[in-house]
Amino acid sequence: PAVLVTHDSRTREVAEVARIPALAPESLELSEGMLQEAYAEADLAAYYARRLDLRQVYRAFLGENGLTPQPPAD
Repeated sequence: PAVLVTHDSRTREVAEVARIPALAPESLELSEGMLQEAYAEADLAAYYARRLDLRQVYRAFLGENGLTPQPPAD
C-alpha cells in the first residue's frame, strides 16, 4: 500500500473509487516526517475492503462478457 499524490482530477477520482489513501499536492510540504505521518494516518482497512468489493464487480463483468475469471490468488 501507498499514499497517492493526486496530481489531477482523474488520479483523484481513481483514488476515491478505489479508496486509495491520497493527498492533494497543494497540501504537501514534503518532508520525511510528513510522509510517515500520511502513511500512518492512511485508512488501509477501507482500501482492502474496497478491493474485495471491486474484485467481485470485475469478476461479474468478466463473466457477463463471456470470459472465465480465474480464482483469486489469496
